[in-house]
Amino acid sequence: MKNGWESFAAKIIDGGFTPPAGKWEEIYSSSILVNTDVALFLIRTKAGRKLILLSRKESSLFSDIVAAEAGKLQETPFKVAELTHENAVIMRRYFPFMNPVAFGRQSFSLGLGDRLGLASPGHLRCLKGTKIRPVLAQQSIRELNLTQRTYKDVLDAASWAVLQEGFYEGFSADGDHLKKAEEVRMALDLNFSMITLDCSEKIDNTVDSLTASE
Repeated sequence: MKNGWESFAAKIIDGGFTPPAGKWEEIYSSSILVNTDVALFLIRTKAGRKLILLSRKESSLFSDIVAAEAGKLQETPFKVAELTHENAVIMRRYFPFMNPVAFGRQSFSLGLGDRLGLASPGHLRCLKGTKIRPVLAQQSIRELNLTQRTYKDVLDAASWAVLQEGFYEGFSADGDHLKKAEEVRMALDLNFSMITLDCSEKIDNTVDSLTASE
């Protein structure tokens, strides 16, 4: 499609695209994904980050994403979507790199635990080019209660962060300091790739007073 979809996608990538005046403060260039059906990227606005989705032709992804605003840019249908849990689930279905993975023993990992869901983009920039693999989503139930967040919030923040930074090397998600079976089940139902059990309530602290034979 000469001077059509491909040239528009190229304008996005090389910075030659001019966004709607007064609405988009920044395009996160590392987040740009383009294929034969759609182009998408994250933007920063005064109201927070948004997902922009443009469709050259009928696309199931374009149909699935729930949008707050729709229209056309340079005759290309587009959607402006909030970074909701529902949209994060859809994006993880289409883009595997937005899902947590198990690292195993063949790599070095670093637990980062973004407590408020704001720091992961910076963490990823620090780790790019290294062999260290990030455990981005890493929270205890106590921390969730203190920050009034959920494991859905924690995982979604990590997924949007890897999209924003174009980080395709893989991240892990740790259900940290879990004490109850229902807590473990909650984390596993969200595909958390790692569980850290907190057995402190099952430890007999009176053993310090016992003799060696006892």
